[in-house]
Amino acid sequence: MQIRLRNLLLLLWSFALSSCGGSSDTGVGATAPAGLRGLSQPTYRAVPAFPNLSFNTPVVVTHAGDNRVFVAELAGTVRVFQDDPSTLSSAIFLDLSDRVMTRGERGLLGLAFHPQFSENGFLYVHSSAAPENPNQDHLTVLSRFQVPANSQVADPSSEVRLLKAAQPFSNHNGGSILFGNDGKLYLALGDGGGSGDSEGNAQSLTTVLGKVLRLNDDGSIPTDNPFAGQGGGVREEIFAYGFRNPFRMSVDTQTGFLWLGDVGENRVEEINQVVAGGNYGWNLFEGDLEFDNPTNVPPESINRPIFSYTHDEGQSVTGGLVYRGRELPDLVGRYLFGDFVSGKIWALTLDGARSEELFQLDSPVGFGTTAADELLICSLDGQIYRLVFAP
Repeated sequence: MQIRLRNLLLLLWSFALSSCGGSSDTGVGATAPAGLRGLSQPTYRAVPAFPNLSFNTPVVVTHAGDNRVFVAELAGTVRVFQDDPSTLSSAIFLDLSDRVMTRGERGLLGLAFHPQFSENGFLYVHSSAAPENPNQDHLTVLSRFQVPANSQVADPSSEVRLLKAAQPFSNHNGGSILFGNDGKLYLALGDGGGSGDSEGNAQSLTTVLGKVLRLNDDGSIPTDNPFAGQGGGVREEIFAYGFRNPFRMSVDTQTGFLWLGDVGENRVEEINQVVAGGNYGWNLFEGDLEFDNPTNVPPESINRPIFSYTHDEGQSVTGGLVYRGRELPDLVGRYLFGDFVSGKIWALTLDGARSEELFQLDSPVGFGTTAADELLICSLDGQIYRLVFAP
């Protein structure tokens, strides 16, 4: 029974995170970009990083600057354990299961620690909460929690809600939160769900849906945000816009570049480098292809993906990160990302010119690192994986 339930969950996530566009056009027969054809033989493989541990739908793996690993589970728990392959158990660090709304793409979707976590004990969570009225499917909530002095776990009663947004549908929630090299807090939100961005959220500057937001650590709006002070109902939290379902965002700690994988509708998955004030095209364009552009907005007026691939290679991108560790020297400075449906994991050059397929992994749903910048990958099979060289 447990195996059947897990397989059903994987199927539901595969359906929810993939095209959701109501079209049978999967790009079959299209030619993949030359750089995406990959190696003749995989050169790496994934092995369980913590073979004695397993998790219930892990979606985020990260660290707080020390020798601990934190795993966020979709149902609302955050678990913590030592960064040691021989570790035998994990502990509950934060339990929000009594207030997180789950099913489908809802749940605990993002986790980030304050850059001065060791001093102030602040951590940030993006989750789905119950709606405030019958016209809403649920609420997106960005919350701050704190670890009390002389404690090793976060206090659930310390919640401070920094931002909330009404969601019209259950899907396209995005979810990533992180601190950039500028010390600001970034949050990626999808277009609200449904098919084709029927409510026009991604191109509208009066809603936070379909956006990357930028906030101070207390939830206030930085005065140097690109739309700060515009008036007319423009949401000043917006850093960039025109996203469909930005599923996993990361910052390159060396260059400061903000990387984001955006799940496509029917034909194309894309990787973006996000810049202040950028318009990334949805729903005028899907990747490099025109989608719903009645006024003929020219392609050169929007920020194009640094890389894209068609649905003959995969159907739901899971954005990754730029590897800066030491254990895999050939991958240093490469952007590693995957596809949730096909399970393929690729390494992309920072200019987007060349990508190599490294290996395959069932249902990769999140990339993270240890405090030493070594790569970890969440899979919905309940494991956290690491890479090993396998020529």
